[in-house]
Amino acid sequence: MSSAKVAARVSFPIVDLNMAPYTHKECSSKITRYSLCAVICHAGTAGGGHYTCMAKAPDGRWFAYDDAAVTPLPPHHLATCEAYVLFYRKVNPQMTILRQKAAEILESASSEPNDIKFYISKLWINKFN
Repeated sequence: MSSAKVAARVSFPIVDLNMAPYTHKECSSKITRYSLCAVICHAGTAGGGHYTCMAKAPDGRWFAYDDAAVTPLPPHHLATCEAYVLFYRKVNPQMTILRQKAAEILESASSEPNDIKFYISKLWINKFN
């Protein structure tokens, strides 16, 4: 048995992936739009190669992660990698507001480390992101 890597590039939306045409009409969630937040890329063959990641920071900037190197990345470079896994986040205006509030709280905590008035667990921070 042998294996081969499919070398064809795929195009994928960065900002507005609309899943409405593929969502069951009785789905309880009415949120059907997604925004790309990370891509795992693979360079090489099916037998070996190298993985890298491109991810969107909370401030909206994109970065390329290649082992210990982290570099800023123009968004148009996303289409040039050999995408292996795409990560999307639901576009939900209510969650966006909550994420912004959580980020503001974290920002104020880091600027006033000796005056902590609250605690947010890592579990909840991950839910916001």
